[in-house]
Amino acid sequence: MKIKIFGPLLTAAVCLVLLAAGCTEKTPDENPAEDISPYNGIEAYDFSLDTYEGQTHKLSDYRGKVVILNFWYST
Repeated sequence: MKIKIFGPLLTAAVCLVLLAAGCTEKTPDENPAEDISPYNGIEAYDFSLDTYEGQTHKLSDYRGKVVILNFWYST
């Protein structure tokens, strides 16, 4: 009988701890990305790509903007 009660009680206790941890208030930073980036302050290598239309795009042309690189491969 004790084993049948222990499982649900343990599950409820873990859920309460996780809920309490998720409800803690963190003061907002000016730039939260600085906290999570392991490469903060390191510049990316500059590279260029040519489009099918003959235009050349360089990474340095987008300095200060968000750039999303999609490396798509299919066989």
